[in-house]
Formats: sequence, structure tokens, C-alpha cells
Amino acid sequence: GWELMTSFMIIQSRNWSWSLYLNASRNINTFNKLPANFNTERSTSITNGQYPRRVKEGEPIGSFFGFRYLGVWPSDADVVARSESGDVIIDSEGVPIPFTYNGTYTFQGGDPIYADLNNDGNIDLNDVEHIGDSNPDFIGGFGTSIKYKNFDFRVSFHYRTGFDIVNGVAIQTQGMNNRNNQSKAVLHRWRVQGQVEEGMLPRAYLNHPASNLGSDRYVESGDYLRLNDLRLSYRLPKKLCRKMKVNGMSISIAVRKLLTFTNYTGQDPAVSQKNDPFWMGVDNAETPPPTTFNLSFGVGF
Repeated sequence: GWELMTSFMIIQSRNWSWSLYLNASRNINTFNKLPANFNTERSTSITNGQYPRRVKEGEPIGSFFGFRYLGVWPSDADVVARSESGDVIIDSEGVPIPFTYNGTYTFQGGDPIYADLNNDGNIDLNDVEHIGDSNPDFIGGFGTSIKYKNFDFRVSFHYRTGFDIVNGVAIQTQGMNNRNNQSKAVLHRWRVQGQVEEGMLPRAYLNHPASNLGSDRYVESGDYLRLNDLRLSYRLPKKLCRKMKVNGMSISIAVRKLLTFTNYTGQDPAVSQKNDPFWMGVDNAETPPPTTFNLSFGVGF
């Protein structure tokens, strides 16, 4: 990894000045070699809402592993096992092999489509792959300061780029396999045989065994740019301060965490990192940072 910090003055004169700063850091980590007695799997659960927890040589700490989500089966007739070349797999009697989950449930129209990596017609742990990385490529900030006579204006931004988040809230509110409240997104779900629509969600099905498996369906880019600090200050003229029998007086207005620019659909993309080799960045609706407003006065005697 590396870190870059720079600050420089652009323009300066008797009455005003303008300065900029920029910092960026990059931390790269990889499991290069694992001990022979190290258990590389903490969890092999592939049930609804669960992601297998594992580490893998060549991948970084904070990696996601799960299924590749390909959409929704339009109808019962479409649900067949296919070979790597796309041909329908048939048994010894020429009957198409059903497409199943763990060999116990046969998928139907309206169910989610998961990539069958080994083309055996069965979605199981063998179809789990690397689907995301919680580690930002870059973390940093930048800002500027402008001083004009007695006015002082400062603004600063914070950013993270190149990382993924599992939207845990979407898992809970778009699964439709229990009686809990759901989001408005489920209004655009599969309802009838042959239905094909862009962005359509799987059907509603109480206690469906595989409608909401841990997949890249819920993995989103977490890139964001946050307006971290905005401040405007004014120093009263010295002549006025002398009349008021003080050495100096100032007034300042400041706002923190005012805006966040991101395409992430959850509450807050700034998911905290943890010191755990099996850690993965999941957003479970932790309270986002509040926007704060401050008005302050300073008096020097």
C-alpha cells in the first residue's frame, strides 16, 4: 500500500489567499500462503440470506463468496439443466434433467436463476464463487480554503472508491419468503407464467428454500464522495473590536456530513471495516452519520 498527501498554495496577496490540499491512500492485501492446519471455511451455509464465509489464497481479506444471480426463470418450461455449451442435459431415457437446489427442491417459473458453474443441474456449494471485494482501491480527501479580507471559507470532501457492499437491508426487504414488511421494490415481481421484464424480482413464496440465496444480486458498488465539512467565518474589524473593548471577535457557521454522492441504494456506504480474516462488508442499516450544524462566536480579551 501507499499514501499520498499534498498541500499547496495557489494564489496569495495582501487581501486574499487560496489554498488546496489532497490526500489519497491505497492498501492492498492478499492471502499469499495459508498454514496447512488453517480452516479456510468459517461457514458453508448457502441458505436464504446467508453467504459462505471463507478465505482463499490469492484473494484479499474482505472478499465476498456466493452465487452469481442471472435473473428470473420466465416459466416452468424454461427451467432445465444445461451443459456448458447451452444444450439441454437429458437422462438415459431422453428426459430433460430438472434444475434443483441441493438436490431437494426443483426450481419453477418465477424462481431466481443462479449460475450452475459445474453444469450438473444442481445449485449447491460447488457453484459458489468470488463475487466481490470489500476493500476500497482508494481512500482519501481533498478540500480548499479561501480567505478574503475578514472572511474565511473552507470546504473538505472525503471519498472511497473501488469497493463492494452487501446490501443486508435489501436481503431482508426484497426476499418475500416471510411475513415481514417488504420494500416497494417487490411490486415489480414475477406473477404469471412467461413474464419477462427488465429488473423483475422473483415471485413471492412463503418459506421458499432458495429464493433469496447469498448472491451478487445484493452486492453493490459502495463508491462515494461525501461533503465532510463546510465552514464560513468572519472576523470583526479591529477598529470595531477596540470600540467594544475586546482584542478580537469572530462568528463562524459550520456544517458537517451535509451531502453524500453515491449510487449505493442503502442508507450509508461507509461500512466499517473489521480485524477479522472472514470479515465481509455487509450493510445492516447501521445509523448513518448525522448532519450537524454549528454556530459559534469567539471573543478574545
